[in-house]
Amino acid sequence: MMKRKGITIFRWAALMVSFIFLLYGANFMGSKINWVKLPVFSCALSPSGGVDSICKTIVDVEEWFLGINMIPSLIGIGVFLLLIILFGRLFCGYVCPFGFVQELLSSVRKKLRLPSFKIPLKVKPYFTTVKWIMVIGFLLGIGYCDLCPVRYVMLPLAGMVSGSDFIGIFLAALILGLAFFNERIFCRICPIGALAGIFNSRSLARIKKKGVACTHCRACLEVCPMEIKEIYEEREKTDLTKQECIYCMKCIEICPEETALSFELCKKNILVSKRHRR
Repeated sequence: MMKRKGITIFRWAALMVSFIFLLYGANFMGSKINWVKLPVFSCALSPSGGVDSICKTIVDVEEWFLGINMIPSLIGIGVFLLLIILFGRLFCGYVCPFGFVQELLSSVRKKLRLPSFKIPLKVKPYFTTVKWIMVIGFLLGIGYCDLCPVRYVMLPLAGMVSGSDFIGIFLAALILGLAFFNERIFCRICPIGALAGIFNSRSLARIKKKGVACTHCRACLEVCPMEIKEIYEEREKTDLTKQECIYCMKCIEICPEETALSFELCKKNILVSKRHRR
């Protein structure tokens, strides 16, 4: 079983390695691995990435359907579906390069000791609406690549010109600014994350809670980047694997009570909260 702080070290290491590989992997491998499409946001327009995210294959479905790239693309979609069915949003917390960029910005803010901001409760339903509008636009491919904020962040980081669409650049700047003050804010409306989240409650990854051990300290909710209120409020259910969860484990790390929260993968305990020693 992993130690309390070990999961943070592992997660940051995984994010850094995947960031380098998904942005620059083709440079040292010689070419991309074309038959794998990951449930993350890097940017498939970059030729230097080791593996593509699923985004361009879904958005430009007409480009590969019945074309020369049909078989590799179908295999890629199959890999994508298999990964989200098995692991839900686990890739969001440990592999996604754009998630890593958001966390880096948040870390800089913390180092500068600047305050964060919470999204007001009355605003949160609008985020849900925007998320599903983005999913529909993503699946239909309605100008998505031109407006995608990830493109205008990840391509420059890969050493490429990202384009000059004013709205896309503005959205990218806005999301980066918001991510500086609210960790993982794009993950709340990310269409790939939303699709993966549908399978969270059926995946092999589970967040469990022992309600009788909870002392209602609220620490779990305070550190949750997705602000999942059930992790604090729920007292009866043992399985708290919600669609929004990216499995960062911060709630388990911060929890001061023995076995109150735990993370299971393939029905095996990977991390369990421990009583804090004074």
